[in-house]
Amino acid sequence: MEKPVLLFKGKKITPVPPKMLAWRKVVAFEDMDKAELSMNELMQQYMEMILLLFGHEELTLDDLASVLDVADVIPLYRTCADWLLSEAFAKLQKVPNGPAAEAQR
Repeated sequence: MEKPVLLFKGKKITPVPPKMLAWRKVVAFEDMDKAELSMNELMQQYMEMILLLFGHEELTLDDLASVLDVADVIPLYRTCADWLLSEAFAKLQKVPNGPAAEAQR
C-alpha cells in the first residue's frame, strides 16, 4: 500500500515509519466508544490521530485544520490507519513464527 500524502506549504508530506505508540493509539481509538463525543470532539480526535500518524514535528493541529477540508479528515485518517496496519502486517509476515522458525533449524 502506498504511503498517504498530505500537501503542506507546497510540499508533499508522508507519514514517518510507524512506531508501536502509533499502533497502540490507533487500536485504542478504533475500540473507543465514540457515541458520547460531540461532532467537534470527534473531529478533534481524528485530527490528533492524523497528526500522530504523520509524526512530523513541524506539523500542528492548526496546520492540519488549515489545509484539510472537513470532508477529507475521516478518509485521510482511514487511509493513514490502513497504511499503518499494512506496514505492520507486512513486517510481521517476514518474521518467522515459532513453529516455522524451529522447522528451519
